[in-house]
Amino acid sequence: MEPGRLINFVFIAVFLASAAWLYRGDRAAGRVRTVTWMFIGATSMSWLEAVWDWTLYYRFNPKQDWLMPAWIPVLGMAGGWPYVMPCIYGPWFVLCTYFFAKKMVERDISTRKIVAAAIGVGALAELVLEIPFLFIGNYSYTRSVPGFALFAGTQQQYPLLVAIFMAPVMAFFTIMMVRGLKTTNLPLAPAKTLAGVGAGRSAPQVAPAGNTTSQPATLWSRLTNLRAFGGHDDRIAANLIASTASCQILFVLVMVPALVVRFAGWAVQLGSADPFGVPAYPFPF
Repeated sequence: MEPGRLINFVFIAVFLASAAWLYRGDRAAGRVRTVTWMFIGATSMSWLEAVWDWTLYYRFNPKQDWLMPAWIPVLGMAGGWPYVMPCIYGPWFVLCTYFFAKKMVERDISTRKIVAAAIGVGALAELVLEIPFLFIGNYSYTRSVPGFALFAGTQQQYPLLVAIFMAPVMAFFTIMMVRGLKTTNLPLAPAKTLAGVGAGRSAPQVAPAGNTTSQPATLWSRLTNLRAFGGHDDRIAANLIASTASCQILFVLVMVPALVVRFAGWAVQLGSADPFGVPAYPFPF
């Protein structure tokens, strides 16, 4: 076995350790937490990596990664989707943003400032996380927009637009982590007095957290009240659908500007046209 293939087992080990940590945290909390729902959502969008790779002139190293055959529709784009990819997305997008969000909440920083910081930190995190993998030869960007790349013209070139494209994704997960952590730290709702029960008579009633009795629930309020988005609604099916669907939609949206760059022909700065001895794979299959 090629020594480089050991990285696949590292990814699997990190994923299993993350899953065990999330499971223990959920057991202690007595519910599936926001961080776990987002971990599931991020994992579910990993199949879009194949399309993303083709869009960005990206090539995995077949000597390090076990790749799906190129003839498989969608997953074969850009030369093949790594079998281990589902083990990467959860830790990559969620765990780093969780610990960053935890620090922000502990410092009692306002949500508005956290949102602004999440975008900048998200772009930086994407860049910092990717650079080591470029230098160990795990993958390569074969093209970039001139003037917008680190290590331009080499196999290790990193298109800075990637960090810009992925910043909203990182920010989304950070904001969900913040909402979930703040919900966890909220005190129980105080007892309220029912109106109209008569003079001198009152009945204490605890209002369910996240709900109001004065206005009917809207679709938006129902969505934001789901535990996956930092609310209190713990319905399994609703949270599963919401977490997976939102992550898929988010990834597709950030892919749009990347597709514009590709179809406009702006990515002309060559890195290594045939990285690892394998040419970049054409569209569609």
